[in-house]
Amino acid sequence: MSQVQKITLLVGAAIVAILIGSCLFIVTERDQIVITQWGRPVRVISGARDEEERQAIRKEIEEMNRQSGLDVDVRFGAGLAFKIPFLQQATRFDNRLLEYESDPRPITTGDKRTLIVDNFARWRITNPLRFMQNVRTEQEAQTRLDDIIYSVIRRELGRRDYQAIIRTSNRILERELEVPLSDTVTPIEGGREEIMKEVTRQCQPLARQFGVLVIDVRIQRVELPEENIQKIYDRMQSERQRIAMKYEEQGKAEQTKIKAETDKQVRIMQADAYRKARVMEGEGEAEALKIYARGFIETDPETKETRQILGYQSDPEFYEFLRSLEALKKAADEQTTFVLTTRNHLFSRMESFE
Repeated sequence: MSQVQKITLLVGAAIVAILIGSCLFIVTERDQIVITQWGRPVRVISGARDEEERQAIRKEIEEMNRQSGLDVDVRFGAGLAFKIPFLQQATRFDNRLLEYESDPRPITTGDKRTLIVDNFARWRITNPLRFMQNVRTEQEAQTRLDDIIYSVIRRELGRRDYQAIIRTSNRILERELEVPLSDTVTPIEGGREEIMKEVTRQCQPLARQFGVLVIDVRIQRVELPEENIQKIYDRMQSERQRIAMKYEEQGKAEQTKIKAETDKQVRIMQADAYRKARVMEGEGEAEALKIYARGFIETDPETKETRQILGYQSDPEFYEFLRSLEALKKAADEQTTFVLTTRNHLFSRMESFE
């Protein structure tokens, strides 16, 4: 084979490869394809996930064919697809969930409060033909979605109070029980969860005209304007101080109550102890009188000798004399001077000793 033939063969193989590459293309699970011929759509390969969604897309494209006079064929699923080279073009769109985030913007609530709100949404291209005809690119679709979602959110939040926007239910948190309910929490109907469901519901028919399904819309962040934040902090601080003062007053009241109860118990215990002491003292004196009356045996601590002490009952006169001597023994010493009347019992005893 000559050199010219080899070159001709290589050129022909390259041309065939280019033609085959122009005719065949791969549709993956994440693709949706619109094939156009001279700019006019002729076929749609959709990545619809279930039969219900496929039937809805087929019905919608058939309706578009009747209205615009097109003859667009609809196919589903991934795999190898064919198009006429150089005459037809394949435009790919994503079949996966897409996300959109908005910039923070001011919104006025139903109770005339200004909030800075930014939101995000999850959406998906469900009709690639309508999507290509109306918006063409994802960037353009997000711009349209931004207008739709912001207008709906602004309208819905404008109908709701501040409490309903920042809360999801009427559940009372533990820290909110520290202060009266009327001062902190206003009962709401629905809350943020219900608001976002309503926003999503209203956005879906508006986005469907672009071939887009809005799956979920959520508020990502809600903030007060910068000039109001310091006022809120001051209010929070004063509220915490009021709660602290309430706890301090409750503590002082409890302290007074405990102290008064303790003092009361101490006085009761002291009075009871004093009563018992007086009773025991009286019983002891009574027992001592009984012992002195009947007599007792006394032991000398030094000599260990014992002696019988007669009581008043055995010999009253002797007992009286003995007790008088004991009284004199305890009261008298060499430096003691007695000043007694002649009628005093001790005087008669001392006089008898002279």
